Amino acid sequence: NIRGDYALSDKQRLFGRYTYWHGTTLASNTFHNSTGIAGPIYSTHQGVMGDTYTLNNSTVLDLRLSYLRFLFNSSPMSMGTDLSTFGANYAALSSEMTFHQNPIPALSGFTSSGWANQDLTILNTSDNYVLSANVTKSAGRHVFAFGGEVRKIQWYYAQDNDGGGFFNFDNSFTAQNPLSTTGSGLAFASFLSGAASSGYLINVNRTDQLQAYEGAYVNDDFKFNSRLTLNLGVRWEQPGAFSERQNRANVLLPNATDPLSTATGLDLKGQVALVHSSLYKDRTAQQLHWNLFSPRIGFAFRAWNNTSIRGGYGLSYLPTDV
Repeated sequence: NIRGDYALSDKQRLFGRYTYWHGTTLASNTFHNSTGIAGPIYSTHQGVMGDTYTLNNSTVLDLRLSYLRFLFNSSPMSMGTDLSTFGANYAALSSEMTFHQNPIPALSGFTSSGWANQDLTILNTSDNYVLSANVTKSAGRHVFAFGGEVRKIQWYYAQDNDGGGFFNFDNSFTAQNPLSTTGSGLAFASFLSGAASSGYLINVNRTDQLQAYEGAYVNDDFKFNSRLTLNLGVRWEQPGAFSERQNRANVLLPNATDPLSTATGLDLKGQVALVHSSLYKDRTAQQLHWNLFSPRIGFAFRAWNNTSIRGGYGLSYLPTDV
């Protein structure tokens, strides 16, 4: 953590802070051949700048600008492997693969080979930008506070559990009679010969998502008398919803007419629609809400000179990432 404060004048004070946090999970590479499980790496970078300005003897303005980046990355030890190691035909698949890493075998009749999690890949980056402004004003028995904030959230994410492909091996190709595999053949023998019974390869695209949050509030701390202070306020929030830069998202429309209704003569309901399309105009996967107002009610009561009772109630609509 690094922080600096600077008094620009008797009325204005500036401050800045930078915070860095880093963590990692130790990898597991039992056989020292890059077939183990890599350790995830995670970290945050945060920077804040603040400006507090005394407008007059009863009014203070406070401005904040902040940035937060969160990283969580995990990739197998075999990432970047030379696919020609597994044969020319397999290397030909390289152009279709998102991540070049070891394939995963599953052998029928055998317990897990320990490779089941070796190809887990996660690329996760979240950027948060926040600008907030708050004004505090004292007026007799009242202390008024009002302000607001805007928050921009960018989220980049991709995950693949089998980036190098997942292949099943059974005894079909090593049985004495391939039409009757009972009692002969062995999945491990099929594995050694490279004869998989089935398999698949998954490609992923890293999403580029954006969410915008807005909020504003007004509050009054009212000193009713020497024993009782009331806190009364209201907050408006627009929590936002994620959109994707290239509109690679879809939504369920449970009440939309299914296209098969015309062909079948049945009243079928429900469709899956792409965002920003003729069926669903919005780019966000959820429709935005603009009428979310919530109360802020509290009190502080001095029952006796050495005893005080406090209470309060509030409601918040938070952004998805919070």
